[in-house]
Amino acid sequence: MTRALQLAGGLDSEVSGYRTGDGALAARPELTAEMAKKLLAAVTGCMQEAVQRGGDSVAARDAALRGWGLEGAGELEDCLGRCCKQAPEDAFLRSWLALYRELARLAEPAEVPVRASPELLRQARRRGPGSSQSSGPGVWDACD
Repeated sequence: MTRALQLAGGLDSEVSGYRTGDGALAARPELTAEMAKKLLAAVTGCMQEAVQRGGDSVAARDAALRGWGLEGAGELEDCLGRCCKQAPEDAFLRSWLALYRELARLAEPAEVPVRASPELLRQARRRGPGSSQSSGPGVWDACD
């Protein structure tokens, strides 16, 4: 079991096992709704402070999670998912979770695939590979 969560008294009586990143078997931490709210308040507070300072909010989140005995955002999401299923009517928990997810979304923006406009693709097909307007057809340009 995670030591910080044990000390905080936030573990339910039933814990199931899972494999950690290094393959070791560990107990899966289970949060109560009250402990989840405290955890989310601490984590979002650290992330907001990092944003205010112009720092790395992902690093701040990870440090706060390690302080609570969690390995990372994946383990946090697992715990929160199970906790929200146990207390679906808890509006405060849902609010804290929404704030955390918004901060996490902004901290780790999704990668957007690079796409060329249809006009650029048509021009590239007409000119052929490696050619440019300045060099003439068949001459390769060096790029930095």
